[in-house]
Amino acid sequence: AINGSDIKKTCYISILGSKVSSRNTCFSSRGLAEKLFIDSDIPSLILQVPMVLGEGDYASKALKKNALSRFSFTFRKLSLEQPIYAGDIIEVIKLDISRSLKGDLTQSGIKALAGPTSLTREKLIKKAAKLLGVRVKVFSLPLFLGYGLARIFEILSSNPPISRSMMGVLDHDDAIDPLHSCKELGIELTVLDVMLETTIIS
Repeated sequence: AINGSDIKKTCYISILGSKVSSRNTCFSSRGLAEKLFIDSDIPSLILQVPMVLGEGDYASKALKKNALSRFSFTFRKLSLEQPIYAGDIIEVIKLDISRSLKGDLTQSGIKALAGPTSLTREKLIKKAAKLLGVRVKVFSLPLFLGYGLARIFEILSSNPPISRSMMGVLDHDDAIDPLHSCKELGIELTVLDVMLETTIIS
């Protein structure tokens, strides 16, 4: 649809781990969208990102809620998270727009971008709890329970709150080196402690 339009450059936010060949429909659908952008006649910057934490967003509120719970229950607490600050993604887009308007060379293609720290979901919740001045005990729920609940929701609703594909994304380990992408995109990542202070302490 964008071919033949006046659009000069596009930026698409995707999920880290997305690819067309994935058996997970969340990853494969994002991978297909990436391919459509890349195959178009318009230069496209695709940012593959993991958990995104921003001020007042759903992920930050959920993390804060888990951290403030005396007992926190989560699926596979040893799953690796590598949260990135929403402001860093916005900065990438702003820089790309600015360079495009000036006619400068801009980045295109797929760039995997994540925060500077990869840690287990349990450690992330406990780190957030420490910043909030509380203690939390994190318990791991079996994945089969999550997949079972997701299947029930899929049967009962055309728009389930959670699906088996979403569970697959939740179970994905995020642990990449973002340095190369940061250099290409011209940004400096927000460190985890500052990210958490900005997004969950208010």
